[in-house]
Amino acid sequence: AELSSVSRLPSRRSAAVAADAKAQIVGGQVELVIGGVTLMAPELSLWRPPSDNDGLTMGWMDGSGVLGRWRGWGLDRLRIIEHSVAARRGSIVRTTRWQAAEELQAIVHRQVITIGDGAVAFAETVTVPKAIEELPRVGVCFRLPGEFTDLTWVGPGPEETYPDRTNDLVGRWSGSIAREFVPYVLPQEYGHHHDVRWAALSRPDGSGLALSAPGRFGLNVSQFSAQAVTAAFHLGDLEPDGDVYVYLDARHRGLGTAACGPDTAERFRIGPGTFRWTWNMMPTALEAARPTKGR
Repeated sequence: AELSSVSRLPSRRSAAVAADAKAQIVGGQVELVIGGVTLMAPELSLWRPPSDNDGLTMGWMDGSGVLGRWRGWGLDRLRIIEHSVAARRGSIVRTTRWQAAEELQAIVHRQVITIGDGAVAFAETVTVPKAIEELPRVGVCFRLPGEFTDLTWVGPGPEETYPDRTNDLVGRWSGSIAREFVPYVLPQEYGHHHDVRWAALSRPDGSGLALSAPGRFGLNVSQFSAQAVTAAFHLGDLEPDGDVYVYLDARHRGLGTAACGPDTAERFRIGPGTFRWTWNMMPTALEAARPTKGR
């Protein structure tokens, strides 16, 4: 994203520290260190690679369906127009204004990051203007190094599930992140897990990061970013870049059947408004030591 305005802050300022987690402001951005893993704080995520049901991206049908509206609102090319970050009462508060299409009001993302008991707690608030009538998703995304090779989650599985595709069994599922990829002839949205109760991303030695929330959440974990999948026209266009991309959603639009039938049912669509949710990230070693009641 293009950064047009950044509040000036000290180049390196620690806001919260715990035994297994730390958050600090670095050059106007927030760096997290959790269980020895360094990553940048998650960013707003509203885009998903279009599926055939969202609208085709080739030939005379390019931009058809809801995809045309998403692009018309500029959801595929959000850019930052204002960003502030500050340490307040043991937390870090980030406020970012994102510009979609030029004529629209900004989308506002406020994120409060708090450290406690070795974990990082995130409180997210996203406000989307009324002019953007439908959204692909509402969530956040972050990158991890490619040494993270495996995904475990508690929820429907073992295959991909969506708000309107939820007939799988609920259980604890594990597999390689590479196998999350679904090799559609035309690269498109894939690998979402709906109604997740808990998830962990791990290295071959079993160490890693756990994700949890008071409620359920949606999750995509991939060797490819949503932007890379969107830009690809053939499977051969996709090459792993060495990172792992994690998309954690408060809301995710259903798939529908618009390629050959009705579009996504109204109850599985996402309109504008204000969205609030909380979630947590912690080292898997710390999470494993906690009670599992309520998962």
